[in-house]
Amino acid sequence: QPVDTSYEHFCETSQRTCNLMVPKQSATLSFSGGLDSSLILDTIPNLNLVAVNTTGKDPIVDRIQDFLTESERRRLTLIDVNEKQWAEEYHNLINSTQMPPASWSGVGRWIVNKNTQDRILFTGCAADELFGGYKIYQEINYTKLKSNSPYSSYIDQTLWWQCLEAYSGDPRPATLLADYFMQVVGGDASTNDRIAGAWGIETRSPFMTKPMISLGLSYPWELRQDKPYIKRRFLERWNEALI
Repeated sequence: QPVDTSYEHFCETSQRTCNLMVPKQSATLSFSGGLDSSLILDTIPNLNLVAVNTTGKDPIVDRIQDFLTESERRRLTLIDVNEKQWAEEYHNLINSTQMPPASWSGVGRWIVNKNTQDRILFTGCAADELFGGYKIYQEINYTKLKSNSPYSSYIDQTLWWQCLEAYSGDPRPATLLADYFMQVVGGDASTNDRIAGAWGIETRSPFMTKPMISLGLSYPWELRQDKPYIKRRFLERWNEALI
């Protein structure tokens, strides 16, 4: 019963958060077929969709049509990108922003923004760090001495101690908090804004709002491994074969 109540609270919070973010004009979702963007798709109606299929990178995108209703398929823009096109867009990204992307995924974001016709673009940014989506979180040797996550192993030691203090010395959630600081605040958020700004677009992510951040950071460790609530929400509409 407590778990079901907790899950209901997650669904209510995500729904309320998305409702508050819906603009009066049309908007687009950067859709990958993953858990996070699928949750947004099923929560906010009538979004236009843009997906990038980079050759050989994300096999799930080859099945992107399987996720969608007929109405959603009509709102989908699917861009196939080969190695040469990817390299050209990488060059264009650097020339436009005058900065290297924080990660290789920045090129995909650039292509999504380039093909977005609306002024508002929804993304699933920060869900992995909040709700333990990366597989590495199940393999890390957690220690109080430092973060052993590849995403925050270089974190300032003072900030690392603050992360530990926030979780009473438990290095597991402290590591995810360190990752949020380094990967999201220090990387993805600014990269997304810089890329979107080059195209006159505003990005919005439900997982970067105060209600969702507070919720994610408050969960016990077992609810921050492999995104159990996001996965459960996904399975209310789609089958497990699409995960």
